[in-house]
Amino acid sequence: MSTGHAPDWMNFIDPTGKFQVKHQGAYPVVQAIVTNQDKVLAEGGAMISMHDELDLTYTRNGTSSGCCNTCLRCCCAEESLFLTEYLPKPTAPPNVGLDLLLSPSLPGFVVLLHLDGQTKWRLSPGAYLCGDPGVTVGATVQDCAKGCCSGEGFVILTAEGTGRM
Repeated sequence: MSTGHAPDWMNFIDPTGKFQVKHQGAYPVVQAIVTNQDKVLAEGGAMISMHDELDLTYTRNGTSSGCCNTCLRCCCAEESLFLTEYLPKPTAPPNVGLDLLLSPSLPGFVVLLHLDGQTKWRLSPGAYLCGDPGVTVGATVQDCAKGCCSGEGFVILTAEGTGRM
């Protein structure tokens, strides 16, 4: 699979093993393995369950994009104002993967994208589920013709950076 291209949705693999689709279909479940040196950002309300040694907090993803972009993503693109950040507690055993199960709020398939730091992706509103901390999710406003005629609305999500989403 080459970077910058969407993989075949039935045949994608995370070579690191951090993300794995445990159940695909109308109501998919994604397992994320979080280690001491890592964390996962997810859309608010996506957690099904998490290991007891994981801690959660919230963050405003894309701090460089500013407060207006964060509000635009929340109010107009069906995303949360804040993202939930899952990271191991200080008491977590070292070098052990801690399970986190996530599921989107809308039915549909889950696709893993590898962002290479050069390609910027555009997503339908509500499409973001989770990703690496190196991925920044924002929103952009389409022009009047695209907003009225595309069926996607005036505000769509953007994703860029390095990592998996």
